[in-house]
Amino acid sequence: MNIILKNRGNYKELLTFKKATVIFDLTYHFCQKYLTKGDRTVDQMIQAARSGKQNIAEGVAASSTNAETEIKLVNVAKASLKELLTDFEDYLRTRRLRQWNKNGKEITWLRNFAKEHLDSAPYLAIAEQRDGEVVANMAIVLLKQEDYLLHRQLEALEKQFKESGDLRGRMKPAAKEAAAKNRDAAMKEAKSYGVKCPKCGKLMSDGTTSSNGVLEYKWRCFDCKVDVKTDGLSMMEVNRERARKIMEVKRIYGY
Repeated sequence: MNIILKNRGNYKELLTFKKATVIFDLTYHFCQKYLTKGDRTVDQMIQAARSGKQNIAEGVAASSTNAETEIKLVNVAKASLKELLTDFEDYLRTRRLRQWNKNGKEITWLRNFAKEHLDSAPYLAIAEQRDGEVVANMAIVLLKQEDYLLHRQLEALEKQFKESGDLRGRMKPAAKEAAAKNRDAAMKEAKSYGVKCPKCGKLMSDGTTSSNGVLEYKWRCFDCKVDVKTDGLSMMEVNRERARKIMEVKRIYGY
């Protein structure tokens, strides 16, 4: 049975998680097929889709120790998918492509289709036969449905939280310690984002060079004297993504 909110446990049974998985898979297909390789928008859209899916799952995991953290994680998922929605709308607008009318036959058909299909395969099969305009519109419809479902999920979570009181104040010391470890581990992972040396595992430095006006993206470990080539990944982009990850952890755990 598909439900908006399950009493803790298997996040894969959540309707919001199932739909977020479809959105992630459709976004990945769209980016690989219709956006230019090396375009920063590709990474941003895929990361936003992944953040939506992963934060729903992590919210369920956090529910056993901290209901407030669960609410924060679902809010992060909602915000990430809102960002992704804007990217798809921008794709249509900047290319002067048509966005489906909310009362049009395409949206009506997709809404009915979505009631019967909760896995990615049917959507990807359609996407393979359609152009970027159609796939972007499909993603927009699914994202708007997901936003509504997450809104309902948050309402249910907040109601449970108010009825049960501040769970943090009643957590056992072991549970508090576990929550702190999760927070510290998340921050450590965020701060360690970057290209790592295949030998020592340390973060590498940017060794990007230019030849005949063509950039060669390369990373260097001065300790091991190892170079690693990457596909269009610069130090600025890595620093920006690392900062985004750190801010997301701070927002989730209330640093």
